[in-house]
Amino acid sequence: MAAGSVSYGGKSQVTSTTASTVTKTISTGSTCELVVASIIVTGTSALTTTVTFGGVDMIQVGAIVATTEGSVQMWYTVTNTNSRSSVPVSYKNKNGYTNSCMISWYNSSGTLVLSDNESGFSTSGQSAQLNLVNGLNNGFAAVDVWHSGYSTLTGTTKNRSVLYDEDRGTLIASSQYGIGTGTASYPMLHSTPSSDDWAMIAASWVDNTTQAFASANTVTYADVSSIDGVLRADIGTADDVLF
Repeated sequence: MAAGSVSYGGKSQVTSTTASTVTKTISTGSTCELVVASIIVTGTSALTTTVTFGGVDMIQVGAIVATTEGSVQMWYTVTNTNSRSSVPVSYKNKNGYTNSCMISWYNSSGTLVLSDNESGFSTSGQSAQLNLVNGLNNGFAAVDVWHSGYSTLTGTTKNRSVLYDEDRGTLIASSQYGIGTGTASYPMLHSTPSSDDWAMIAASWVDNTTQAFASANTVTYADVSSIDGVLRADIGTADDVLF
């Protein structure tokens, strides 16, 4: 994998459940650097829990309980994610709330770090859009989770690659991802044919391999294969600038 690149790894889902302990096992590849887990809960109550990956706590990006239909939360880890076989992603649901979990993971040649995260809600909205800003000349993965009180998935739209859609009758939910590079306002969008309550979280993780290095002598990073015979992947800094 080229330095500074990010790619999709895989996905897994726990469909609607009221189990007291929710667990799904996943297996990752040798270059996996990020695992993201998003939970959607029916109703106004918060699911107070911690998500673990292989028994180790994941980091919470955010949680929103803001509408009458449901709530969303997002968790991630960049620790010990490479070449894991049948590792449990797990959390407690002691109150028996109806919930589901949408999991995805991503590959990179370098370490992935949280770049931006946004959240929002509306008590009467048709379009849910959050814009993520990412570092100069970096590969990144953007992931979101969204729910709406709209009655059906029919006619709903989104602008990135779908991970999962779910229709529980009283609540619909979706998670999507996008892969990109460069500094931009990177929109993550869901919409319904007519207005209803919604809540949404979006976040992006950037490959920090190239975070402070855009070009050398007007040659952009993406076109640099080596400097003075040293391969790009083996270069740490150039003239004290992080490569």
